[in-house]
Amino acid sequence: MIKILKKIKNIIRRFELIDECKRLKKSGRFLPVNFKNLILKQPSRYDDFVNILCFIDNNKETNLVDIGANVGEFSKDFVKFFPLTKKITMFEPLSHLNSEIRKSLSGHEFKIFNKAVGNKNEFNLISYKKDETKMASFKEYLDLDGKYKDTKNYSLKNDIITENIETIRLDDFEIETREQYVLKIDVQGFELDVIKGASNSLKFFDLVILECSFTKQYKDTDPSFVEIAEILKKSSLYPVIFQTYGEKVSTYAFERDVIFVKKDLLDSIFYKNYYLRGKSDTKIKN
Repeated sequence: MIKILKKIKNIIRRFELIDECKRLKKSGRFLPVNFKNLILKQPSRYDDFVNILCFIDNNKETNLVDIGANVGEFSKDFVKFFPLTKKITMFEPLSHLNSEIRKSLSGHEFKIFNKAVGNKNEFNLISYKKDETKMASFKEYLDLDGKYKDTKNYSLKNDIITENIETIRLDDFEIETREQYVLKIDVQGFELDVIKGASNSLKFFDLVILECSFTKQYKDTDPSFVEIAEILKKSSLYPVIFQTYGEKVSTYAFERDVIFVKKDLLDSIFYKNYYLRGKSDTKIKN
């Protein structure tokens, strides 16, 4: 019975997202022609972009900084929903992924920097499995029982690759003033370090989406959400949407993609305000 109810819940979630897309489209937002199929097949892949559309008008120029780009999947999906994206800046420390990124973003303007982003200008060791680069991390994972992995034996058994990676601060990188700027951070436990090294850069961004932890996931690392929220608040960025996933591990949040927006955008969460923010001189034809 529980399994059946969970399946029903997942189906309902898909149609809730489609309903949200219809409201956004009615308010003047652009939606990909095949948005229904995208959401029905992979709702957890596309819900971030539907949520971002509540706050960022995709009839206007949009720009993206993608930290932890991996093979460029997020940026590729971003331009599906934000076709007027003018500039994409990507930070991906694993240089062998560049060819995949170029395939993902063929036809779009972007720059790749094969560096990590953190709180210091230094070199750090990153570890990952050859066929699982999304999980590349500077941190040491805890297993699901809360015990530390035996890194030496684990590496031998699972073909772990280690690289020495240059790490820079976002504050030392030149950020241009642009209309509608989105910052995405997904760096497997290093998100707080990124934010600490970006205190001056955060003023450029209207919306920040990043993975936050609510319990211990990495050795010698505390949950990140509270401290991240405190730092972002200083730049007038407030948490407004918490994505749901990972229920196979726990009913409760242990990590979530959290969307933070500038204070003046908070009221855009209400249906009645979709239309106000959807007004634009130029409309993309669906």
